Amino acid sequence: IRREMMEDFDISRDGGTYVINIAYTSPDPAFAMKAVNTLIDAYFDVSSDAALSDTRRIASWLDQSVAKLAGEVQAADRAVADYRRENDLFTMRDSVLPSAAELSSATDRLIALRSQLIEIENRQDKIEGIVSSGTVGALMDGTLGGEVASPALRDFQTRYAGLISEQHELVRRWGESSDLVARNRQDQQQLRDVILDEVRQIAARMNTQIEAQRREIAATEAQVEDLRARASADAEKSIRLRELEREAEAKRSQYASMLQQMISEAQRESFQRAPARVIARAVPPDEVASPRTKRLLILTVFA
Repeated sequence: IRREMMEDFDISRDGGTYVINIAYTSPDPAFAMKAVNTLIDAYFDVSSDAALSDTRRIASWLDQSVAKLAGEVQAADRAVADYRRENDLFTMRDSVLPSAAELSSATDRLIALRSQLIEIENRQDKIEGIVSSGTVGALMDGTLGGEVASPALRDFQTRYAGLISEQHELVRRWGESSDLVARNRQDQQQLRDVILDEVRQIAARMNTQIEAQRREIAATEAQVEDLRARASADAEKSIRLRELEREAEAKRSQYASMLQQMISEAQRESFQRAPARVIARAVPPDEVASPRTKRLLILTVFA
């Protein structure tokens, strides 16, 4: 029945266009109209079902791929966090590792300690020169001022300067051979000995300070070496960490792309359109296509 019915269809292409004309020949014009429209509806249903089936198959595959990638992204992020925690690779400000920050701080401290040691040694050399000279003239120009001079030494310096001023006044008033001038010079000598003894004590304290400074420098150098080894090891571990981070970023990017495709396929499924459209549906004909009565009558009379 279907084969015989399809023999009555006339399906042709309209010239060089993509328009398809469908006609059906039947004694019943209403049946002919219904046959053409039913064929068109069936074609659209089959085409839409095929396109929808492809879309759903792609959407299903994308859904499975997105779920799989989501698990891989979580596993990659967890691997990065675990590796960072196991190797203590938590970065500080400006992406600096703690070991690198500690190494920089220890190196700065070592440089400062060495500079301080040089300053102390220079002061000690000056003090030893003063002690070996046996004179206090250099002490009066502020060579041992600041943090080096003790309160007692400052007091001795003030008193010694007062004795020198007093000597000039006594010499002017009483002369060089005066007993007051001789007593003043004797006081100066005693005070000079006291000052030199105080300077020796300062030198001894500076020796102790230098030894302590050198011990601190040695300890800081050992700390720097240890931190340098740690920083080198952390740098090597950071290479592996960056590899894990790149893998995690690649998986996140792939996951985002797949998720966007899945959303697009879902929207395409919701707004699925037919691959063609109807320009005009079939309507009952205004006249009989066959047989042509007038023409047949004329031919009959002529015959």
